[in-house]
Amino acid sequence: MWRQRWLSALQHFADTDAQRRWLDTSEHNPHYSYVECMACYFDDAFFPGHEIDRWVSLGYMIEAEYVAMSPFHRLVENYRPPNDDPYDCDAILADARWGEVVRSAQNVQAALAALISEPTELAALKSPRDWIELDGGGYRSSDGSFIVSAG
Repeated sequence: MWRQRWLSALQHFADTDAQRRWLDTSEHNPHYSYVECMACYFDDAFFPGHEIDRWVSLGYMIEAEYVAMSPFHRLVENYRPPNDDPYDCDAILADARWGEVVRSAQNVQAALAALISEPTELAALKSPRDWIELDGGGYRSSDGSFIVSAG
């Protein structure tokens, strides 16, 4: 399950269509935001901490995945939105440094796709997560692994 969360979080960084939904004022699922993109990667997927350097020795990824992933990880770890405003999605999407993050994620996505053969992992890496609105508010992913409260 951890690997699927990790790969799905990476997919969100590479998915420019999903990122354009950050600007859609009719979109009420908070998953479609810069803040949630970062949270999915650093909070939901990156346990037991942010120390990517330990993940090979812990068995979370193989060396080739680590080599592919490290430059992206360092780039996103150091990214700061314009004016340090994580809610100004217009500025973030227009930011050349964010463009570097997206291109790096796309490159990692392609590199990992060549290394991974497990079907559910490939789906998490390549396909955006489907969301189902819950009665009473909130959303859950179609695979049931995530629940996001209503904005």
